[in-house]
Amino acid sequence: MREAKFQVSPVQLFAVILLFELGSAIVMNVGSSARQDAWISIAAATVIGAGIFVFYRKLHDKQPSHDLFELVRLSFGRWLGSFVIAMYVIYFLYDAARVMRDFLELLMSAVLENTPVEVLAFSISIIIAYMIWLGFGVIVRTAEFFFPVIIGITLVLFLLILIDRDYQFYYLKPVLGDGLMPSLSAIFPTLITFPFGELIICLVFMKYLAPAFRRGKASIFAIGVSGLILTIAAVMETISLGVQMKERANFPFLVTVRDVSFGYFFERMEMIVVFVMFITILVKVSLFLFGALKGIEHLFRVSYRTAAFPVACLTAIFSIKIADTFAEHTLEGLTFTPFFIHIPMQFIIPLAMFVILSVKRAGQR
Repeated sequence: MREAKFQVSPVQLFAVILLFELGSAIVMNVGSSARQDAWISIAAATVIGAGIFVFYRKLHDKQPSHDLFELVRLSFGRWLGSFVIAMYVIYFLYDAARVMRDFLELLMSAVLENTPVEVLAFSISIIIAYMIWLGFGVIVRTAEFFFPVIIGITLVLFLLILIDRDYQFYYLKPVLGDGLMPSLSAIFPTLITFPFGELIICLVFMKYLAPAFRRGKASIFAIGVSGLILTIAAVMETISLGVQMKERANFPFLVTVRDVSFGYFFERMEMIVVFVMFITILVKVSLFLFGALKGIEHLFRVSYRTAAFPVACLTAIFSIKIADTFAEHTLEGLTFTPFFIHIPMQFIIPLAMFVILSVKRAGQR
């Protein structure tokens, strides 16, 4: 099956980045260490996240016709470059497994308590593998089709929470009552690496994008809108549940909408949350697996379509075995992963590549 020529339009880029950024962050307790100031941390991290993406664009502008793995080879050479590419393959597979585990935990806690986790994991993986096998354009068009639906549902949920829930704005006080340090510790390294630093995946498909003067506006706007949605969600969770209940909940947004009932028509709203997360997870895991498969293609000269189903099944197994409990999974994501995995792969290696490519270009001039 030949790869058709495909170019991502600004609208499609907006949809992909928006759904990717929401991912599992829309229901996870992001920024919880800042307590009632979580919304401040998320808003500040959004601004930093926009700057991170600008840095990734500047790195890609060094060689606009190259993807991430070609930039790695160009920067580090054949042998060291192959090692770094293998690291990125493992990293993308690890991220895909973590995101899938988030969704599996949500499904098992909210909808399908008695369904074996293996059935859920392999069912999702087969869907994602089929999307990838059809081509990168299918992933993009899926995001483009669903993003107005997701935005509409999210706005309706926010409105229903305001109408139906008994909320108290004093739960947001005192603003910065514990000083700046709790908010800063929530921003670095947790929030800037998840979800904003994960935009490193865009370097895999950035060469398919429309002209730079258009993609810059669309991508920054998408990051801003996704950050705004996450900020509003954090405010809704805090004023509805209170700080202590929000900290105890694994999925505070799900708990917030669970008891929403309006006019005996809008009920069981947690099903809508599960649907929203299913679409965002579908896009996010698809992009991570596509990145991993393109890395395998660079290393072994095997078409990414050929390895799509085996690698997707491997990711399903990894998502189950990555942690014994959800508490262990969350603790790993807050302590070990940001410092020892995200920061090297999202910042240290790209910064080294930027410096090397800048020196090489200066030498050529």
